[in-house]
Amino acid sequence: MIAISDIQKKYGNEIAMLMLCCRVFLKTEDLSALEQFVHAHTLDWDEVYHLAKVHRIRYIVYETTLPLQSLDLKFKEQLKQAYLNHSVRAFRCQQKAHQLVALMQQHQIPIQVYKGIHLSQQLYNHLSLREFSDIDFIVNEEDIPRLVAMLKTAGYKVEGATLFEDSEEKYLKHQKDVICYDDSPEGFFLYEFHYKPVGSYLATNISFNDLFGPSWQVGKDLSLCEYLPLLTVNHGLVDRYPTLRCMIDIALLTQKCKQSTCYRLPQLLSGYYSLNAYIIEKLFSVQATEYPAYPDTRFITQQGEQIIQWLLKKKEAGRVPLSAIIKVAYRLRSGLFEKIKLVKAVVKYILTPNYNDTTNAQQQPKWMYVLSRPIRLLQHLKRYI
Repeated sequence: MIAISDIQKKYGNEIAMLMLCCRVFLKTEDLSALEQFVHAHTLDWDEVYHLAKVHRIRYIVYETTLPLQSLDLKFKEQLKQAYLNHSVRAFRCQQKAHQLVALMQQHQIPIQVYKGIHLSQQLYNHLSLREFSDIDFIVNEEDIPRLVAMLKTAGYKVEGATLFEDSEEKYLKHQKDVICYDDSPEGFFLYEFHYKPVGSYLATNISFNDLFGPSWQVGKDLSLCEYLPLLTVNHGLVDRYPTLRCMIDIALLTQKCKQSTCYRLPQLLSGYYSLNAYIIEKLFSVQATEYPAYPDTRFITQQGEQIIQWLLKKKEAGRVPLSAIIKVAYRLRSGLFEKIKLVKAVVKYILTPNYNDTTNAQQQPKWMYVLSRPIRLLQHLKRYI
């Protein structure tokens, strides 16, 4: 585990304090160590709050620091207000999710709530501790056409609806979800209906059944251990570990699901399981056991250190660049054929219009969407080089 003093010297007092909060939350550090750190160091409390927001851990920090008497009063009030606001919104999201599930059941469309609300309750044992913004569901791909029609009839606004209507086959092949929203007096609510865990650009044929086992079907509740391969795909393969909240998810799952049967798809995901293990041990002193280790330990160490450095230096919210995600995916692919397949899939995906192209430009000629994609390809190549 990286010493807090080393984090403090290299990255600053503020991120060092947040790392202590994470360790106290995971019970790998005593609350007294956090209290002593706050007493002994000068902190920019606005920066602490900003970084906690960037890493989506404000409510964990609130829960962890609640017993402390020496916190800045403005900081405590900011955390409390954010926590209360999120609690109200999380409850409303739960209500909205129940409404949509009931609507789907009326139309005989199997559906399962997962991530956000579900993971908060299952993994954190509290609806309000894990920060989330949208409401996620799993649905069957064959039900997507009926689902889109039903959502539009019910008054929900579907992103990329024009693209879906123009080429349903192409949409389903390249995307992994249908996104819709409603903007009601209660607020703005975003819904994602996932029919596969990974988009076409990563050149994988992973399905939810692959992650959860052949006996699983949409509508069956997920266990904690079934979340381990799912979040390894979501946080590692798809997003390359973008925030400390993602790493806390992995750490909590690792603490609670130690049996080797949790690690599905070891051939494809063993590199990411090894990255999980390396990062959470270094950041939080949480040790993974019985996981399928990736043989190239040198790459895992080098890449793990890069990810840790990126996390501790992160100052602003935002996704990891696609080029960095693809770089790791490329290196962890076994065999030249799989690497070539990945490169071809990325290029094809970039050259294919998606709903981000059409959301704010529905009236533009279609050839303009196609023209924009090579420009994005060049931008990503520039980042790569």
